[in-house]
Amino acid sequence: MRGGGAVEIAADPPKYRMRARMRLDFERALLEAAQDRALRAGAEGAVAPARRGGAYWWAVRRVAVPCFRALPWPLRKRVMRAAAGYPKGWPRPR
Repeated sequence: MRGGGAVEIAADPPKYRMRARMRLDFERALLEAAQDRALRAGAEGAVAPARRGGAYWWAVRRVAVPCFRALPWPLRKRVMRAAAGYPKGWPRPR
């Protein structure tokens, strides 16, 4: 770094912003559901998740998460690849 100034990283943002946002929101809702299950099971150190309010979050928690969890793994994998938020998706496993 020359001159003592701040340096910015020149990385392009995801091209599909809505898809990326939905994926992040969905991951958050899945994490909340897992925390709820741990709390109900009496796991040591489990705490209630911090939740966001509103109709959108209610629909994600009550409709989208249970539907996703009911999918078989091969279909889940396709959904995750389609919702990656980047044009190329995730790399194939080797």
